[in-house]
Amino acid sequence: MSDKTVESISEMLRLGSQGSFWQELRKGMDIRLSQLEQERNSEDLEMLPADQYKLQVEIIKAKQKYLRELKELPQAIIDSMQVSTANAPQQDVYRTAKDFLPKKEE
Repeated sequence: MSDKTVESISEMLRLGSQGSFWQELRKGMDIRLSQLEQERNSEDLEMLPADQYKLQVEIIKAKQKYLRELKELPQAIIDSMQVSTANAPQQDVYRTAKDFLPKKEE
């Protein structure tokens, strides 16, 4: 991709992420994240057998992680485009949205 194309896409993503539509989506994600946290701390969950409890907690954690990453997706795409144009002359046509997210060490 040319530098001009990357700049255009980055600017479009930046403006879109500041718009009311994306802000409303983020609010919805924040609400869902707090619901998941309440669900994770609920007494109903604690009453499950140990194996079911562990499974449910892991599912909730995965949903929370996914929503946190999704909230930052526009900026992650912008950052990855800037890095990839500096380092790689050709783009991988098989990249997915997950490839644009920054790598987190756990």
